[in-house]
Amino acid sequence: KSNYAWDDGTYASKTLTCSIGKKAVTYTAGSGSKIYDGTALTKNSATLTSGSLVSGHTATFTISGTITNVGSVTNTLSAVVIKNASGTDVTGNYAVTKVNGSLTVTRAKTATTGSCKTLTYNGSSQTLAGNGTNVDYTNNSGTDAKSYTVTVTPKSNYAWDDGTYASKTLTCSINKASVVIPTSPSDKTYNGSSQSS
Repeated sequence: KSNYAWDDGTYASKTLTCSIGKKAVTYTAGSGSKIYDGTALTKNSATLTSGSLVSGHTATFTISGTITNVGSVTNTLSAVVIKNASGTDVTGNYAVTKVNGSLTVTRAKTATTGSCKTLTYNGSSQTLAGNGTNVDYTNNSGTDAKSYTVTVTPKSNYAWDDGTYASKTLTCSINKASVVIPTSPSDKTYNGSSQSS
């Protein structure tokens, strides 16, 4: 002011550098899980998990994550855009922390072993077991009349009803074919004429 000076006696103007700190917020991408059903699992939402927006400000998100088959993937939150009530981008005024989510698909518990077929030897290769649900069969054919071990394994997205998916076995058989042996002709006494048996 007009009657004052700095402590060194000078009175030329000085400057101060001031700043408004960014408002800290954290957004977390959605997570989810489901049992395999052949359709894609996505979660295109995010939740404000720390901090708050200024009144009238809203956020939109860019999220990439999708999974169809059994397994887990990251649901990546790659961008957050914050706008004020007028639609102006004010993201630069926020210190945004982005946290990814996760997506998981588990096996459907619908695999069944099926059963052995009733077979009789016919000289040709025959399929030993069938009627299983969502499974693959190994060593599932035979020709000779004997016992066979058939391996049954759930397909990649399926499990047994107890949630396990290790292979199981069925013991199947081809039965021996029945053979009819003709009876011997009846004993006859020679009489010089043609006779039936």
